[in-house]
Amino acid sequence: MKEFSTDKTFLTAVAIGLFVIGLSFLFEYRIINPNGGEVSTVTPKDIPAANPSSGGLPTLTAQAFGTYYFNPATGKVKTLVEQNATTSLPIASITKLITGIVAQAKIPAQTPIQISFEAYNQYERNGGIELDKTYTAENLVKASLIESSNDAAYALAEHYGLSAFVREMNDTVKKFGANQTKFVNPTGVDERTSENRSTIRDLSIITIGTLTDRASLEQFYPILRTATSTISAIDGSAVYTLKSTDQLITRKDFPLEIVGGKTGETPRAKQTLLLVTKSPDNGFLISIVLNSKDRFGDMTELTTWVKNSYLWQ
Repeated sequence: MKEFSTDKTFLTAVAIGLFVIGLSFLFEYRIINPNGGEVSTVTPKDIPAANPSSGGLPTLTAQAFGTYYFNPATGKVKTLVEQNATTSLPIASITKLITGIVAQAKIPAQTPIQISFEAYNQYERNGGIELDKTYTAENLVKASLIESSNDAAYALAEHYGLSAFVREMNDTVKKFGANQTKFVNPTGVDERTSENRSTIRDLSIITIGTLTDRASLEQFYPILRTATSTISAIDGSAVYTLKSTDQLITRKDFPLEIVGGKTGETPRAKQTLLLVTKSPDNGFLISIVLNSKDRFGDMTELTTWVKNSYLWQ
């Protein structure tokens, strides 16, 4: 993998792309929906063959959900389905998408980072990252995104400067135009009196922004669809196999090709999941469920519903 960019090129490219896409989002928002509406590349079926709710919304356990279509060739963004899309909710470890974006932009890939006592003792430590061992930033990003390691995410932020890193996270999403998103830590764990929060719509805007950047597609999304990966400390010790927390990426019967995804779960957020798939016409679908009791079941239902509720050209 190429060394991560350390300048502002990535964030600038994403910000410019999002400005253009944002205009499309504003003018075309909610044009596509299951009950009709003229569209350019997808057309709603009058009676979806596999619609579990007979033309209404899919039946999920999630409090909020949405699926958005993005055509990279035209820059068009269209809403396919959503519920409670502007409700602010805890997002848990979906947070680490932004942790990874900021780390790749600000910390060179081969930077050595020693695991401190505080990083090692983060909530729900997975046990693979070892105390006092030194890892590359690249491997800590992998651990953060694949197995959702709180230790690794915290170590990245701590190396940069914890407060400064969280500030970069908040500044980054504001540049994306995600104004209802707020981070208080780099891991997504619930704090005593606060937690990282966002909305379905904000998360879709952020994700679409990353899909406009070639470096992101080449460096970021391959990590998000990796089922297992072996990392070690710089000295060759502490060899450890990361296992993805996303059960869907290994499912051969999943309705659409998965580009990448990120899970999350805390007591306040319940279960969360963001998933990017290829649409049947080779665009992208960004699907998100928040405050779910069954994120993988909900995402399967949502993806199947979207696939069968539209005619794809």
